[in-house]
Amino acid sequence: ESVTRIRSDGVHGLKESLRPVYHKGLQGVSRFRDSGTPIYDRDWDLLIVVDACRLDLMREVAPDYDYIDHVGAFRSLDSMTLRWMQKNFVPAYADEMAKTAYACGNPFWQEALGAEFYQAGGWETPQWYESNADLVDRYADAIPDQEGWQAVNRSPIEGAEHLHTREHVSMFDMTSFSSIVVEGTDAVDFLQRLCTNDVDVDAGQVRYSLLCNEGGQILADVTVVRLGPEEFVVTTGGGNSPGIHGGRLEQHAPETVSVTVEEGARSTIGLWGPKSRLLLQRVTDADVSAEGFPYFSAKRIYVGDVPVLALRVSYVGELGWELWAPTEYGSRLWETLWEAGQDLDVRPMGGGALESMRLEKGYRLWGTDIDSDADPFSAGLGFAVDMDTDFVGREALTEVQASGPDSRLTPLTLDDSTDVVLGGRPVLDGDEALGYVVAGDYGYSVGESIAYAYLPSEYADAGTAVQVMCEGATYDATVRDEPLFDAGRSKIRR
Repeated sequence: ESVTRIRSDGVHGLKESLRPVYHKGLQGVSRFRDSGTPIYDRDWDLLIVVDACRLDLMREVAPDYDYIDHVGAFRSLDSMTLRWMQKNFVPAYADEMAKTAYACGNPFWQEALGAEFYQAGGWETPQWYESNADLVDRYADAIPDQEGWQAVNRSPIEGAEHLHTREHVSMFDMTSFSSIVVEGTDAVDFLQRLCTNDVDVDAGQVRYSLLCNEGGQILADVTVVRLGPEEFVVTTGGGNSPGIHGGRLEQHAPETVSVTVEEGARSTIGLWGPKSRLLLQRVTDADVSAEGFPYFSAKRIYVGDVPVLALRVSYVGELGWELWAPTEYGSRLWETLWEAGQDLDVRPMGGGALESMRLEKGYRLWGTDIDSDADPFSAGLGFAVDMDTDFVGREALTEVQASGPDSRLTPLTLDDSTDVVLGGRPVLDGDEALGYVVAGDYGYSVGESIAYAYLPSEYADAGTAVQVMCEGATYDATVRDEPLFDAGRSKIRR
């Protein structure tokens, strides 16, 4: 019989896919044909995949099961094989006491810190941490109560984590984000053709860019890192982003370019906040000063004994880094930073804080604020378009740039309410519907409720008065300039 529930305690449980060709529970998979189908070495009734450093622990806790080191099992698999695994194996969880993060960087630490897990694109990711409940009293005056439907699936801890990150330092599990390695003699020309921005930069430089279709609509927003003359890493979000964005790169790559979608190969931590440089410098010999490691640059460094690709970028508008390490080092990376930052009051940070912080800065989220219905100019991303380069969609965007977009993604703030506005709610001018909210949250640093909506261009100028309808109430709102927080970017560039 297929096993549907296991005591996981931080491992990744896999159960039978129910496809009749795969019988006797799980087949032992250690090698794959070129087609992506498995070559079976033996049969297992249940296979548990676990971090190498936890093998002894799991064998002691539950000795009656077979275990393999997930590094040996998955580290070198190509994207086609990984997709086969995702189709045929699904996670099986134990009871609530043993709930674990599916493939996150450090489920042991997250459980111990009281992570409240939400599902995001097939991953379980922390939304907030109960261990940060003490911060709520510290920041109580800046965290308004939410009531009714707007309060569902929320916690004041999210606001406390937001404010703590602005003042101190926090660690965010970004393992659901993905990287795509692009290599080859024609790698730069290939990326230059697909990316809207100029990515022919020096090694160690980072560029934010978009991928567009021939009509100029946005297919992806990506971060492009140049590591060498013929070597790039393209990072993108989680969920279905690796398959969609990575698939486009794979589909269009010439024979002289190799594209590897690393959906599960790296464990990533966002280290953000004013004290992030002090913490990082404690655990690396690399120069992480403002001069030695400037904004939007990248270095290969060691964090303790962990090899890391460090990117000086931040999705929350604070000083910080994304630290990309091989998956097998994920636990060690977390522990190294955590232990070194205790006197700095380092805290874990969940997705709730991330959302409110990124909206204060006007950072876009693909699939929410931007998608193939929008072009870069209507989405407020014209800065990521270099019209002097020859990229897919340039001809269509030349026309949009000349005439101006019909609508623009616009930040609004509520005039007299701290209620959170939910996505999909209409934005009005009296009885006329202008658009709808694509994202909303409370901005704890700016002290205002924020909503983003695509509005007709004639309504998109700062100071324009509109209304937002949400859950039976109508709120007066005002169009604002963006970003709402740190418009001069002094915090993120310090």
